[in-house]
Amino acid sequence: MTSFKTALPTTSRTKWLLIALLIGALIGCSPNVISDTEGRRGMARDAIFSLEPRQNGAYVMWLRHDSEGVYCINEQAMYDKAQQIMTKGTGWAIVEYHTLRLTELSCKNVESTDKNASHHTIYVVNTITETENQQ
Repeated sequence: MTSFKTALPTTSRTKWLLIALLIGALIGCSPNVISDTEGRRGMARDAIFSLEPRQNGAYVMWLRHDSEGVYCINEQAMYDKAQQIMTKGTGWAIVEYHTLRLTELSCKNVESTDKNASHHTIYVVNTITETENQQ
């Protein structure tokens, strides 16, 4: 019986196979996915319904007519502005936001950890500007 020998030892073949798979995976990913710099951006014009502090220093802002999104504020100055709009102003704001990125740890766990609670899309607030109610 003739035995066949491979050109590379088994451990070396495995190593090269893993390297080839890793290179293939990196080539298949867009730079935006790897660097996590892109997020869906949006703008909402709505009344601020509630502001809630979280233990990690972030704040959650709820908008009156949005039942699916939760808006995270991770800067004290922006929270102060939202608080002022809600309590002393018209309550209406134009909110510019983007979807949560993996690198924004302060906003990652702003929702309730209760298993029975509904889950929302987490948006991170970029800017808040007061506006008039035009209904």
